[in-house]
Amino acid sequence: MEIVIVLLILISLGITIGIIIAIVFGSKSSKTKSQHTSSISSYSNSRDIFERKPKWKIFEDITKLHLKDIAKKNNYVFIDGGLFKHDNDKLTEIDSILITTKAIYIVEIKRYNGSLVGSYNERNVSLIDWSKNLEVINPFFQNDKHIWHFKKIIKRKTSIYSLIILLNLESIEMQGLPENPFVVASIDNVDKELKNFESHLTDDSNLKEERLGKIIEMINIARTNDPMDKARFQQIISKNDEKANLPIF
Repeated sequence: MEIVIVLLILISLGITIGIIIAIVFGSKSSKTKSQHTSSISSYSNSRDIFERKPKWKIFEDITKLHLKDIAKKNNYVFIDGGLFKHDNDKLTEIDSILITTKAIYIVEIKRYNGSLVGSYNERNVSLIDWSKNLEVINPFFQNDKHIWHFKKIIKRKTSIYSLIILLNLESIEMQGLPENPFVVASIDNVDKELKNFESHLTDDSNLKEERLGKIIEMINIARTNDPMDKARFQQIISKNDEKANLPIF
């Protein structure tokens, strides 16, 4: 009888211990699985956001970060781009603006890789990369238009140049002359090309601190976030793109 009682007690203890072990390990497994699922979900969300961003926009954002670093290192002024409005209804979209003691640079960023062939004064040019030959928007022509608008915005006589930044520039085979002097560079040699260009310039008195503040103020006044302006500008861009039927980089 005593042996039976002892056996029953041992069996009861064994069952109890088994239940406790099952609860503990089951809880850990559930927690680990939950964490793993959460990690996958987080990664998936960030990946989806990245994949939804066009390649040209990723390149533009990277280039702007690079320009900010150059500005910080050289004590320049970097102004992020956007939509600008002047004379009541004139609109222009500028990628970014870089200001040194010698000049203001209106920046146009294009994710172009290869050689540009055509005319400075035509809206479209050929982008040649190995066997590929694509018709694309002419960044020189486009930025000349931006500079025309910018001069109307600041209403100041100062040195304004075009800064074209491409993904990788092989060569330029362009005819004619652009409206504005320019600096053209690949993303990895912007600082070098800019310094080389500026070595031929002298300081602009209109860009001294006391006068520069007024120019920056005029730029900020012209910036517009009005949904109606954005919609109207997008409509203009869409019509131009449809007419040209050009690829987007």
